[in-house]
Amino acid sequence: MQERVIPRDLFNESKLLQLIGKLCLAIHDNDIQGIEFDHDGSPFAIALTDGGNLYIENIFFKLIESEEELNVFTTYNSRMTNPLLYEIDGTESYVFDDEGNFTPEFLKLA
Repeated sequence: MQERVIPRDLFNESKLLQLIGKLCLAIHDNDIQGIEFDHDGSPFAIALTDGGNLYIENIFFKLIESEEELNVFTTYNSRMTNPLLYEIDGTESYVFDDEGNFTPEFLKLA
């Protein structure tokens, strides 16, 4: 288990949870289609990659049609308003814009 530092880790992890929650709620409420998520019901396992990306190890996203896995993460210490990114096929882009709406790129993917 990773040792956490307050307030830095609290800020980063809470932002990640907030944005992942927003995405999962939109999927659950059918506000966005073409993407699904899966969670095993256990406590959220937040992890940090060597490259500085923060993600939840036990929430999985995938495209429904192609069944491709979608990596969803945020960059540690990002000062952006909505710093949630996704990666698929080596390409990264943002899930939300500065106003909190889905980006056109993400909507096209879904």
